[in-house]
Amino acid sequence: MLKPKRICTSPGCRELVSEGRCVAHKRPHTERHSAVYDSVGWKEYSRGYVARNPFCADPYGRHRGQRVAASCTGHKVAHRGDMRLFRDPANHTPLCNSCNAFMCTTFEGGFGNARRVE
Repeated sequence: MLKPKRICTSPGCRELVSEGRCVAHKRPHTERHSAVYDSVGWKEYSRGYVARNPFCADPYGRHRGQRVAASCTGHKVAHRGDMRLFRDPANHTPLCNSCNAFMCTTFEGGFGNARRVE
């Protein structure tokens, strides 16, 4: 069944698209990001890393001393496409989804925020 087209999710754009953003507003890192994070090798490594490190490292003190289950493998230093830094085990840290989202939006420029230096 075909879905009706929707308006581009970029603010102020009225272009009709099947999903997400139109070609003019599509984020350039999306394909590269997906290729790296959606690879079978990374998914297997990340699952194993979280199994060995089951609790969030809580790098920002957001959990107030509570132990929260880790759900993903985060990067201590944003790799920004540097595959050596991306794969370096010393740069990995177990994070819950909340801490990972906070890190991405605060330090890596997610959701249009300015990138900050840690």
